Amino acid sequence: AFIRDITGRTRAEAALRESEQRFRSTANAAPVLIWMSAKDKKCTWFNQRWLDFVGREIEQELGDGWCDNLHPADFDRALDTYHAAFDARRPYEMEYRLQRDDGAWRWLLERGTPNVGPGGSFEGYIGTCIDITEHRETLEQLRESRARLKTLTESLPQMIYTCMRDGHCDYLSRQWLDYTGRSETQQIGNGWLEQLH
Repeated sequence: AFIRDITGRTRAEAALRESEQRFRSTANAAPVLIWMSAKDKKCTWFNQRWLDFVGREIEQELGDGWCDNLHPADFDRALDTYHAAFDARRPYEMEYRLQRDDGAWRWLLERGTPNVGPGGSFEGYIGTCIDITEHRETLEQLRESRARLKTLTESLPQMIYTCMRDGHCDYLSRQWLDYTGRSETQQIGNGWLEQLH
């Protein structure tokens, strides 16, 4: 019989289990979708928020299973971006649509970064995703509003401009540009003041 003191190993294993539990608890409580992948580019873990978002079990998401919920129009671009960053071992950021558990397509902003182990070895990737659908819709409404304003101002016979609170000009109508004979880039900001007597 051999007797060996394994107290140190037992403590190290317990500390590792505790650390892993702390990580999972923190990741599951985070207000973002989190995933991890291995050296082979395949996903190995998703936090609970991701699983609740897509309404699927982790076994369905592992490997390339998560791709089932990618919007067909974003599929190739999303995977190409991920694979290029992975091969270069560099961080990346991209937007794509992912189907939520209620069937709605939601825009996500994903950020991925290489996962480097304690010895500096490459272990795969860690990524986070946030739902930016409302942000994108607000930006689209703002673009539409600006387009309507431009259509209106371009149809009036007057010269129209707008300035920000600090006095910097941020818009000049076509009539203004035609009258002054100078380009918009020459006049935006404080450039329009150069024309005053």
